Order: sequence, then structure tokens, then C-alpha cells
Amino acid sequence: MTTGHYHCEVKIISRAAGHSCVAAAAYRARDKLCDERTGITHDYTPKKDIVHKEILAPEGAAEWVLDRGKLWNAVEKAEDISTRRAKAQLCREVIVSLPRDLSKDAQIKLVRHFVADQFVGKGMVADFSIHCPPARDGKPNPHAHILLTMRVLTPEGFGKKEREWNTALFTRDDMVKDKSKLRDLRETWQEYANKALSDAGSPIG
Repeated sequence: MTTGHYHCEVKIISRAAGHSCVAAAAYRARDKLCDERTGITHDYTPKKDIVHKEILAPEGAAEWVLDRGKLWNAVEKAEDISTRRAKAQLCREVIVSLPRDLSKDAQIKLVRHFVADQFVGKGMVADFSIHCPPARDGKPNPHAHILLTMRVLTPEGFGKKEREWNTALFTRDDMVKDKSKLRDLRETWQEYANKALSDAGSPIG
């Protein structure tokens, strides 16, 4: 019988912490990307624990959005003209653990379904990567990193920050005080994971 493990956490990637979303995307996707803002190329292709990487965008989005380098450099450029660019929040990251009992294809399908329903369907662009390094017990540790844009996507590029996504999915203040939305998101992820396990014929305990 399978015992559910539904780890789900959310982080903010920001310049205030010295981060770049281009570097973050390169690391999560085990990719090689040039940060046009700094001129630094981030190359994480030697890492071999990547299982899958994919970008999902809202219906009608321009084709360039599906190019990882163009996407995250566009996010950086949108913040360069903001009033608080030195401390700008660049993107949100959701990290979820994946059931070991699922096949690789089933894990990919599960994450894709969850991301499309919960984030992309509401207007966010999502860049997700699935990693599977060994866990402390020596068994596989499959998990997904989901990077989410925070600005409204328009035909001209990224527009204003969409504050409603905070209250609808996360919290009123990026989870510093109000944890209720994070609990809701964890419960939602549990429902999706349980459904995937059930579809695969794996009993849930």
C-alpha cells in the first residue's frame, strides 16, 4: 500500500536576495542560458539528474514565450523598468515531491496536469523541471520545480504584476503571515497525486 507524501513549498526568487531568474531557470532545467542583464552565461548541462523540462503558456501566447532564454530574460527586462527594480520579485517557485510508485511518464503527466490547471489556466507562464536524484535512503527522490511568472502576459510582453494571483493561490502577503493558501495548495496537490496513483492502480494509504 502506498503512503502519500505530499511535500509542497513555495518560494519567491528576488533580486533583493541577489538572485536572477535566468540563473534560476538554467539551474532548474539543467540548461545553458545567458543572462542578458549581466552578461553571465549559466551552464548547468553537466548535471545529470534531469528527467523532464517543459514550458507551458496560456492559450494564444506568442511563440517566444516557449524559449527558456527569451522568457526569463524578458522577465528580467520587465523588472528593469519597475520602480523597485533593485529589490524586484522576479518569479515564484513551487516545489512538489512526486510519488515514487508512478512511472516517469505518469509523473510528467501529473505535473503537467497540475500546472496547466492551477497556474497556466489562470494566466501564468510555467517552466517546470523534474529531477530525480538519489534520496538519503538510496531510493529515487523524484520532485518537480515549477517557476511561475508574476506579471500579466500581453501581446507586447509582460505587463503589470497580477496581485490577484497572490490572494487566489498563495497568500495575502507572500506567505509571511497567512499560511491558509499554502495549505490549500498542498491539499490540491495531494488530490492530484492521489488521482494519479489511483489511475495507475496503486493503492493509497
